[in-house]
Amino acid sequence: MSLLWIGVMKDPIHGHTLTFSFDDGPMAGKSFDHTFSSDNKVTFGMPGGKGTTIDGYEVAKIRDDIWVVSYQAQATLTTILDFKAGTLTAIATSDKGPIVQHGRIETRKRAA
Repeated sequence: MSLLWIGVMKDPIHGHTLTFSFDDGPMAGKSFDHTFSSDNKVTFGMPGGKGTTIDGYEVAKIRDDIWVVSYQAQATLTTILDFKAGTLTAIATSDKGPIVQHGRIETRKRAA
């Protein structure tokens, strides 16, 4: 799906499934689907696999095409999503410290 339609949406995260594909860092070469439900749960996992569901995520709008989403699993993942460029910058923070990763974002579908 084209990223161009995102600009007309009120919120491109709640109620959507996004794929995060990482280009560097420990997750380099891997992709993860993230389904952000409207009841504030996020389910994430490898495409086609069984996902993990976390109760609670936060979203903040930086400007029309740039958003930040954060949730806590084994580590806290805070991701800056640039929908216009189709890129992401993620910071995973655990007891070992923060790790910065870069990659791409794709809107897969509107979540059920």
